[in-house]
Amino acid sequence: MSERDVLADRLAALRVAASEAARPPGVAAVRRTVARRDARRTLAGAFVVLLVAVAYVLAGATGREPGPVVPPTMTPTPTATPTPSTVETTTAPPPGTSTAASGRGCGYGSSRGPSILGGDELNVSPGDYWSRCPSARVRVVAATYEWDVGSQRYTRAHVTTIYLTAATPTAPVPTPELDPIASVCGYAFVVTGTDVDLPAALPTSLADDWDMSYWYTHGYGSPAIQQWRTAPGFHQSTICQPAPSGSP
Repeated sequence: MSERDVLADRLAALRVAASEAARPPGVAAVRRTVARRDARRTLAGAFVVLLVAVAYVLAGATGREPGPVVPPTMTPTPTATPTPSTVETTTAPPPGTSTAASGRGCGYGSSRGPSILGGDELNVSPGDYWSRCPSARVRVVAATYEWDVGSQRYTRAHVTTIYLTAATPTAPVPTPELDPIASVCGYAFVVTGTDVDLPAALPTSLADDWDMSYWYTHGYGSPAIQQWRTAPGFHQSTICQPAPSGSP
C-alpha cells in the first residue's frame, strides 16, 4: 500500500471520529437534563417554603406578625419633684371675714384690734372683741425655725395656721415640732397673731441673739409665745457646719 493510500485511510478515520463527537445528544439525554433541572427548581422552591413556614411558626410563638426588627423607643425617666422644705398645717378657714375686713377696730394693728394671749390655751384680747367683731376670724400662726447646714441660717421648718372665731374663741396652745437636728443646732419657735406670712428664714444676726422684739418690730404681730435657742454655742457645733471641702 502506498503512502497516499495510508494517508487517505487516516483522514477517513479522523472524519468518522469528528462526526461522532459533534453529534447532538439524543432524546433520552435531553430528557435526563430536563429532569435534573426540574429537580433542582423543585428543591429550591421547597426550601423557600420551609423558611417562610419557620418564620410564621416563630412569630406565632411570640404573638407577633413577622416583620423587621424595630428598636425600642427610649422613654426619658421622670425625675422626682422636689418637696418643699417647710411642712405646713392649716385649719380650714371658717365662714366669716378676715380681721382687716370685719369692721373698724377689728383688724390687726388697730388700737382696739385683737391680741393673742397664751397660757393654758390661745384666746383673744380685749375681752369685748367678739361682741364688737362677731364675724371676724383671727389668724394665728405657729412656726418652728431650725438650723439649715447648707445656708447656715435658721429656716422655717414647720408652720401651723389656726383661726379663732366668735364660735371657737380659743384653741390649744401649739408646741414646737422639732427635727433631731434641733436638739444640737438650736431652734426658734413663735406663736403670733398676724395676717401676713412669716419669713422663710431668720436674719443671720438672730443666730447670735435672742431678739424678743424681732417679730413685733418687723410687722409680724405681738407673739403670745416665743422660744429662742439660737446662741453660737449651738449652731457652731461641728455637726451644724458644712462638711470640709473634699470630704466624702
